[in-house]
Amino acid sequence: MIQVSSLVQIHSLSFCVASDMSERASSPALLSLGICLLFMVTPTELSPASSRVENSPRQADSTDVKDAPRNCFKSTFFPASWTKLLVATGQTDLSSSTVTADVEVIDLKELHHLCPKPADFPAAVSGAVGAFIAGQPVICGGTYEDGHDRCYAYSNQAQVDAGEDSWRLLPYAMAQSRQGAAAVALPGERLWVTGGIGVGTEILQTTEILEGGTFSFSNSLPSPTTAHALLSVDEDHFFLVGGIPSGPVTNAWLLEDGEWLPQAPTMYTHETIIAGLASRLDGMREIVITGSEPNVTEVLGITQDGGANPAWRLGPLFPGHIVRGTHVPIGNAFLAVGGFDRISGEATDQIHLFDPDNDLWIVYPQTLSLGRMDFVAMLVPDEYCPGGHDDTKGAS
Repeated sequence: MIQVSSLVQIHSLSFCVASDMSERASSPALLSLGICLLFMVTPTELSPASSRVENSPRQADSTDVKDAPRNCFKSTFFPASWTKLLVATGQTDLSSSTVTADVEVIDLKELHHLCPKPADFPAAVSGAVGAFIAGQPVICGGTYEDGHDRCYAYSNQAQVDAGEDSWRLLPYAMAQSRQGAAAVALPGERLWVTGGIGVGTEILQTTEILEGGTFSFSNSLPSPTTAHALLSVDEDHFFLVGGIPSGPVTNAWLLEDGEWLPQAPTMYTHETIIAGLASRLDGMREIVITGSEPNVTEVLGITQDGGANPAWRLGPLFPGHIVRGTHVPIGNAFLAVGGFDRISGEATDQIHLFDPDNDLWIVYPQTLSLGRMDFVAMLVPDEYCPGGHDDTKGAS
């Protein structure tokens, strides 16, 4: 059973939506990141009071794109030493022949600062899971020719200089081979991996927790599920939404005291969605999902005791129809990274930020080096981007 004694403190980031990218926080221990709002919907399609979608979903067109406004919003703060995004593996299009071992690190703070190219993952993998635990990025599972239960850790530059391999095969493996699972980091350097596809095409109902160097089985899911989203609401509650048991579903579940409790069904069917947890400055927390229909975002409020509101609402229009991407918590907001755009028919290299205080999706200025889907992404400390150079001035 899952037992969480204390929450992992998620530090948060100070964002400033402004066209002046030079604005920075005065405190050396904190950073203030200026990013341009490149996508917003026209006022005719929004409620003037709430800026929420009122019409039925549709594909965005050029009239929805406006210049960046000069308003700024302040979220809470994020330590300046955690501003790098590690992105690894995945597929570059729908063909299984495009599974990649490529790895990149993106500087989320400095627009033109390029991190050195990391070593490739040991194998081309799609559908793996991962998190930064025990002081290192760990990636487990995914598609291998000879199974998918192994785990690797990525070394920082100091470890490589000391003779470690860039990617180290860890001495433990998952209790069950899986791809297309969902995972969440838990306090105590633990990792909870749920569902996915096992050997052959079996969709799994089992889950397992990495603790003390060993994976062991834990709470089963309500039904066999893959391509789902799993979020940690607080130390006692976990939210499960979307996925494919036998087809896309509208089911949502909350794990409380070891029991999965059914929640308000989503308005649209969701399978390989992107989902994240966001917190507004007024203290309201919300589950945010996108990917069911072109431009659709659904939002569900979370109560103070960790429960959920009785109904979903439509949120801000999303600039695309993205599935099979990855969410990355970043302070009181989250990033929607990459994925497959069903409108363009291609894997995307874009990164979007959900701004909970203004109920907006923001196109992040940095992009991935290649479009990818079914990959792993996580925040890592700055030591995973040693050196680097300014791409406007050449290598330093």
